[in-house]
Amino acid sequence: MAKITTESMALEFASPESLGLDPAMLDRIEQLMISHVEDGHYPGGQYAIARHGKLARVYTVGNTTIGDSPA
Repeated sequence: MAKITTESMALEFASPESLGLDPAMLDRIEQLMISHVEDGHYPGGQYAIARHGKLARVYTVGNTTIGDSPA
């Protein structure tokens, strides 16, 4: 049986603009996530946006569980 192996890879951060991404659009995603958490659609969320092997943004909002514990 063949083994599948992976190597960990650390990504560098870069500005959204330098990666050809619109920071205003990323802000809109975050506002949408905040409103969904506040409206009770889900307890929390997280996203990471990368392009060309570099991270433009990582964002977390809300809780990891239903209740009052922070994410």
